[in-house]
Amino acid sequence: MVTEEDFEVLADEFLRDPCPASALQFVRAWNGDLVRYDEAADVFAVRRKDGFIKTCYRPDPVFHGKATNLEYYLSEKAEA
Repeated sequence: MVTEEDFEVLADEFLRDPCPASALQFVRAWNGDLVRYDEAADVFAVRRKDGFIKTCYRPDPVFHGKATNLEYYLSEKAEA
């Protein structure tokens, strides 16, 4: 089982600069959030422009309604 501390370390490492080579990212023009997704690790995360981690999770098509998690990331990017 993963602890809250383990999860925080994962999020910190994933959202650290520079972007991991295996990840995709974009910045939301409307608020400056950095959005990152790593298909190999299956991790989706959002960091505010001030560095605060808003969210970090493994997306699930059951909840976001897209066919794949990559499609979910791309839909988020299209809304940016």
